[in-house]
Amino acid sequence: MDTDTLHAIPPGLRHLAEEGRHRLETASDRAEAMLDATMQDVQDEAHALRSRLAGLQHQAADRAQRAAHAADRQLHAHPYAAVGTAAALGLLIGFLAARR
Repeated sequence: MDTDTLHAIPPGLRHLAEEGRHRLETASDRAEAMLDATMQDVQDEAHALRSRLAGLQHQAADRAQRAAHAADRQLHAHPYAAVGTAAALGLLIGFLAARR
């Protein structure tokens, strides 16, 4: 408010207007502080989730690598069984595809 307008308002109303402005500023400051705290909580949670996801990704890659090594060892240990299994699966898939 400019000074002419401020002086035109009766003192009782001026006090009420100032008190209302003060309360609005206080409420705005509180809301801003709550928003900042909430944003910090969200950022902290996102960081924790990213860390957990990285750990899970590492575990999954490790398990997949171990499974691939185990399959490779089995193929080298039993090559004829692997060929027979692949042939049986090929026949089964071919039979099922031909029925449609």
